[in-house]
Amino acid sequence: MKIVTTILNNQKEKSYLLNKIENLQYEENLKSNVYTSKGQVKVMGIDVTPESMKNHYYHKEIISFDYEGRSIEIGKWKKKFDGKILYNMIKQINN
Repeated sequence: MKIVTTILNNQKEKSYLLNKIENLQYEENLKSNVYTSKGQVKVMGIDVTPESMKNHYYHKEIISFDYEGRSIEIGKWKKKFDGKILYNMIKQINN
């Protein structure tokens, strides 16, 4: 069996064989490196904006795993994603 992910904007589809998935993880509210801020502080061209001024974006649900030596993350930047259901299905099939 395999899992298939689709990126709608680019009409790009990727598939992963379930028996080759390793180190499967499910995470909620994962903090991203992307943020907005009320201002920006730079010293000699280096961004030193204090964390208290940053408003980070949080990914609601992410499933991550290793696949043929690559780290794969599914669910980033998605507004709707049933990560827990997919995670449980993959776990059941692989056991």
